Amino acid sequence: MTEIDIIGSGHMARGIASRLLAGGHDVRIIGRNDSQMRDLVETLGPGLPVCIWEVQSRAML
Repeated sequence: MTEIDIIGSGHMARGIASRLLAGGHDVRIIGRNDSQMRDLVETLGPGLPVCIWEVQSRAML
């Protein structure tokens, strides 16, 4: 099936990912919030690939 990346780990990501997984698609979640990511993975099931995306702030000079 199709491999789909979802950026974000909030309510929309949860709904979209659960429907895609039910349809047999491979889903990867990309997000910044570690606790939200853990909660989402626990809800959707083990083995879901995740990528913790860290945004580093840059000082404006």
